Amino acid sequence: MQIIVLGASRAGLALVRRLIAKEHEVVLVDPEASSIVEKLKMNVVYVDGVIIDLDVLREAGIDMADALCAVSENENQNLMASQIAKEMFQVKHVITRVFDTDDYRLFDGGGFVTISSPELTVGAFTVSYTHLTLPK
Repeated sequence: MQIIVLGASRAGLALVRRLIAKEHEVVLVDPEASSIVEKLKMNVVYVDGVIIDLDVLREAGIDMADALCAVSENENQNLMASQIAKEMFQVKHVITRVFDTDDYRLFDGGGFVTISSPELTVGAFTVSYTHLTLPK
């Protein structure tokens, strides 16, 4: 599967590593992709550029991508890139990282999956917390 990962955030880099380990074809897009890839000695195809730039997305192979994961630190760019991928390039699987837990479900109707990092963190903590036996 060819997957484009937008954003070299900690989440983005962890995702790239996991996808490569699962033998997917991965392209990392970030304004600083080349320096990050070189510094971390990652074996990944990369494109330096802004994640909402159409030319950058084309260079990354969005026309052939099976999936796109927008996981940069910029929520607005993640959402814009996801809309571009879905509406202009008909990418089948689009996943978007968002941060505003109050509004993130508003974007579920856009044909892509929105994931809220704070919401997932709170959910994981809550599940873990319920299994703890705490003294009264």
